Amino acid sequence: MDHTQKICVHVYLLGTTMDDVIQELWDNTEEIRKKGVGLLVKIVTNILTHPDNPRYRKIGLDKPQVVNTLMPTNGALACLFLIGFEEVSA
Repeated sequence: MDHTQKICVHVYLLGTTMDDVIQELWDNTEEIRKKGVGLLVKIVTNILTHPDNPRYRKIGLDKPQVVNTLMPTNGALACLFLIGFEEVSA
C-alpha cells in the first residue's frame, strides 16, 4: 500500500461506522465479498483462538493474501482499523 492509499484509508475512516463498513463489504461482487469476508473471519478467529499470541495481532500489508484478497475488497481494510488494528511503520 503506497502513501496515497494509506492517507485515503485514514480519511475514509473519519466518521465511518461498522454499519457503513458492512454495507461497503456487502456491495462488493459476491466472489470478492466471499473471499474478503472469509479472510476477515479467519483473522478475527485466529485472534480469539490465540489471544496471547502476538503473531495474530499483526498483518503484513505486503503479504500476497492481503494484497490479493483484502485490498480488492472494499471495506476490508476499514473493518480491520475499526476493530482495532493500527498502521505502524516497519
